[in-house]
Amino acid sequence: MRTFYLLPLLCVVLLASCSKDNETPPIKLSAKGAAVWPGQDSTITITGRSAPFTATASTPGIAEVNLENDKLTLKALKNGRTTITITDAAGATISLPFEGLGLGATIWAYTLNDTPADAIVATSDAAFSATLKAEAIAAIKPVYRIEFTDDTRMRYQERTQTATETGEGTYTYAGMVLTLLFNGKTVLQTVEPLNYYRIKFMLDETAKYQALYPDKGITQVISIRYMRRVINPG
Repeated sequence: MRTFYLLPLLCVVLLASCSKDNETPPIKLSAKGAAVWPGQDSTITITGRSAPFTATASTPGIAEVNLENDKLTLKALKNGRTTITITDAAGATISLPFEGLGLGATIWAYTLNDTPADAIVATSDAAFSATLKAEAIAAIKPVYRIEFTDDTRMRYQERTQTATETGEGTYTYAGMVLTLLFNGKTVLQTVEPLNYYRIKFMLDETAKYQALYPDKGITQVISIRYMRRVINPG
């Protein structure tokens, strides 16, 4: 008699367990997507019922995919979009959109409420370092605009209240290094994104200031331009 009465209870327990399993997705991700700059990476945690997992990118060359246990690390190699497909041992899959952020087709400019510029200065004289830092910052024009028309051409502009200087040329962007070629000059800058909307363009001017002040023990002068992405340029 006990067995007769226990069967319905057992069925209820099994049904509840099956229902719970059906409600639980086989793979879960700690993020719905990832967007990072070339040279940076993003780590996603994977959870699921059927480890181990595999991960592949639909478009090669945009993202470097590294998977270690339940940690998926995605490194942006260049700008562009791809889809990362994660598969578990049972064959279940989930898709993760990935975007390598780039400078192509973007415009960056100062805004009135942002810090326009800064400088990193190192010399053997602390007092002179403070003076030189102020000089380096003052040398950066207060209104600055740079336009990247696409991935093969670069349009460069600087505007002041009294004049407009315009140069056009090309650029390359690899890792976090931006190389500008315009008006017969080549300029290398290090790019440090702060977020999707703000960025730092850092120019090494150590040699320039060492030539100006050869006896001041200058070891580093980095000029920094803080800029903001212009979403709807006028």
